[in-house]
Amino acid sequence: MNSLINDVAQFLSHNHDALTGLHDVVVSIAAVAGGAWVLLRLWRERSNQAALTIGFASNSIPDGSAHIVFLNVTLTNVGKSMIKAKVKKCNSRAYGDKDERIDYAGSLQLRKVKPTDPPTLGEINWFKNPVLHDVPHIGTINLLSDYENPDRDNRLEFWMEPSESYNLGRHVILGPGLYVAKITFIGAGADTDFWTRIVQFSVPEAMRM
Repeated sequence: MNSLINDVAQFLSHNHDALTGLHDVVVSIAAVAGGAWVLLRLWRERSNQAALTIGFASNSIPDGSAHIVFLNVTLTNVGKSMIKAKVKKCNSRAYGDKDERIDYAGSLQLRKVKPTDPPTLGEINWFKNPVLHDVPHIGTINLLSDYENPDRDNRLEFWMEPSESYNLGRHVILGPGLYVAKITFIGAGADTDFWTRIVQFSVPEAMRM
C-alpha cells in the first residue's frame, strides 16, 4: 500500500505542470460550454417571444356634410409562437392602470384634433392635451367583436398563429378634420403581451356641388 502511495506521489510530482495545464484546459472548456448554454437559452427565449405588428389605413366617402370612413387595422403575428387575445371576465375591463382603462382586448379609440387659438405648440400627448377631444357618439370600438362566441356567453375566441394576419375593419361617420387613433391589442400574457400604436388620419371637407 505504501508503495502505491509513493508511486502516485511521484507521478503527481513529475507531472505537475502537465496536470496544471490540463486543469486549465478543462476549466476553459467548462466556461465556454456554460456560456454557450446561456446564449442558447437566451436565443430560444427570444425566438419564442411573442411579437406583433399593427398596421393602419383609412379611406372615406362623402355623405352629405360628413364622411363614411373605413378604418382598417391589420394585426400580424411576426413572432415564433401563437398569440391569443386576453379573455376578460364578464363586465370587466381588459386592462386598467392609473392613466387608462381599456375595455377590450382589441380596441380602437378616436380623438379629434381641435387646434387652439393661439396654437398650442409642443408634443401632442394622448393622455393629456388641450387639442385632443373625444368624438361624440363614438366610444371605444371593439375590434374583436366578430370573434365573440354567442354560444359561450360571448367569450372571446381569437388567436393568431405565426405569420398570420387579420384585417379588422370598422366603418364610422365623421366630420371633416384631423383625427388621432390609438390601437391596442392585449394578449393572454397581459403585461408581457401588450401592443399599442397611435396614428393620425384626416377627413376632407365634403365637396360642394
